[in-house]
Amino acid sequence: MARRAVGWARWAVWGLVALLAFSACAAPAGFSLSLYSGEKLSLSDFRGKPVVLNFWASWCAPCRAEIPAFVKLYEENKGDGLVFIGVNIQDTEAEARKFIQEFGISYPVGPDTTGEIAIAYGVKGLPTTVFINEQGSIYRTWAGLLDHATLASTVTEMTGRKLRVAATGPGSWEPPPLRSAAVDW
Repeated sequence: MARRAVGWARWAVWGLVALLAFSACAAPAGFSLSLYSGEKLSLSDFRGKPVVLNFWASWCAPCRAEIPAFVKLYEENKGDGLVFIGVNIQDTEAEARKFIQEFGISYPVGPDTTGEIAIAYGVKGLPTTVFINEQGSIYRTWAGLLDHATLASTVTEMTGRKLRVAATGPGSWEPPPLRSAAVDW
């Protein structure tokens, strides 16, 4: 019986490795998004640029907690070719616009009214953030709350360049050194 459990555990580990390897290099689904500003964007507009794609809703407490980090990192680095796109799901337009104004979101934001974009990216909960590298591959998908330090270090890791990050308290934050492995254990 113990041998069988070890065999299943080995297959489970290799299955997880294969899943992580696939998700680290999967091509992102193309999409078009009508923005709350009245403009329209397509993911293909940002070919060759790193993209941070954040799925959120105004009623989502973790979304409300993390959004200041996104706004701050975007404002600190918006001239460097780093693209942020907010995708609002399961929300009313009025509540979404109120959220955008409340937090001062200045990067492109639009509603996924049909849920097709969220489904294409495998969003199972909120918030979810998808990091797409300059080569056009999904670098990482993060389900759950992201703080400023984790967001900045993930973008730094993905792009290989140092971000402008303002000090947020005693001593300034420095991203951790880049690792060569794509999978964290």
